[in-house]
Amino acid sequence: TDHNKMTPKVADVFRGRVQLIVDHHVNKKAHREADVVVVEGLGSCCTLVAEQILNGSQVLTEEMGVLLAGVIVLDTRNFDPKETKGTSRDRVALAGLAPYTTSAWFRHLWNARLDVSQLSVRDLPSLDMKVDGAEGFAGKVAFSSMMGALDSLAAKVGGGQAMLDEMRAFARAGGFAAVMGFFMVDDEGLRGMALVCATDAEQPLCDSME
Repeated sequence: TDHNKMTPKVADVFRGRVQLIVDHHVNKKAHREADVVVVEGLGSCCTLVAEQILNGSQVLTEEMGVLLAGVIVLDTRNFDPKETKGTSRDRVALAGLAPYTTSAWFRHLWNARLDVSQLSVRDLPSLDMKVDGAEGFAGKVAFSSMMGALDSLAAKVGGGQAMLDEMRAFARAGGFAAVMGFFMVDDEGLRGMALVCATDAEQPLCDSME
């Protein structure tokens, strides 16, 4: 679910074995042998998963209902009007899963989602990451939403240079030409971004794009 085009390494493992794609992003048509349920613009991919169960012959267990409902309320930000992330279709699916959901439950889930204290800075880019090509780069670029403000994460790892080293190590380990980090808002209301190339030789290219 959620990503309908695999990275080359993963695609090699699953080539010819993909049976169903459920997604709310643009259909990349990477697996023509599979059945496709793609609806762009929904707040949550789990809305489509829920519909598959609720409208089919499968039994929806309480555990599965809670798991799917939790993702929908997180993805839609509990239908906060300021966020404009949810749709009426997401609401219908959520009502069929767990009508007892509350704002307090959402806040509990949201706080748990933001708690990355057990993870290292090098772990963070992989939590919410998209991989794609980018003009000027010979290889793929990882685009990562970082769970934390740039200044606080840099302080956690030992400073700006250490942060650069960690992101570069992540890019190398993943075989990416570069990693683009989008950070959370800091105490001054500023949202940081960092584009880091995998090698020192390529870093001037990243610097020129900032």
